[in-house]
Amino acid sequence: MNLRVITCLAIPLVFCVTGCQRNFLPSTFVDQPAINPQVQIMEIEKSIAEAHRRLVSPATNWNFGDLSLGEAYRDADTFNVLNSQIKIERKKAACLEGIEKVNDAIRLINGAKVYDEDLAALQMAELRFLRGHFSFELQRIADVMPSDAFSTESLSIRPPWTQIEADFKVAAISLPFAGGLQPGKPGRFAAWAYLAKTYLYQKKWAEAIRAADEV
Repeated sequence: MNLRVITCLAIPLVFCVTGCQRNFLPSTFVDQPAINPQVQIMEIEKSIAEAHRRLVSPATNWNFGDLSLGEAYRDADTFNVLNSQIKIERKKAACLEGIEKVNDAIRLINGAKVYDEDLAALQMAELRFLRGHFSFELQRIADVMPSDAFSTESLSIRPPWTQIEADFKVAAISLPFAGGLQPGKPGRFAAWAYLAKTYLYQKKWAEAIRAADEV
């Protein structure tokens, strides 16, 4: 009996002694793979492209511009554009998704370990412009559409005007002029024009004039 007890106590002691030896852990560790800047750039550009794709249908303004003015089939009795509620809901969903894609790209840029600062600043300005656009559209469709055309509760997600202004201000001072733009990319004048429009919707007349003068 005593021998059995001694044996049971000795086994854990052996593990403790051997486990606490200095060479128990390896003296060298495998290095993490080096970050490939080109891979990072490709991932960020892919994310930015995803945000750009949200600019097209159903986020297009055709349903709320030319279509509403007459280039569409209308209800014979009410003379309203058919399925306006559905179009607004689709546009709202597209704008919210666009904001989400922009925020994803911003997080990638902020988390990049090896990245050109000038390129990062330019892409950040482009993303702020896109987020300003999507946010502005969420505000616009809630404000200008007739009250009976949509449910106010369904459009309760509305970015504040101060955030929209901040996004367009960053874009207005950081984006290149027209001569330095890539095809399909927003420029500084577009950002100033959007900022002026943002002020107009808030009835900030003096600020709107100053922003418009920059265009």
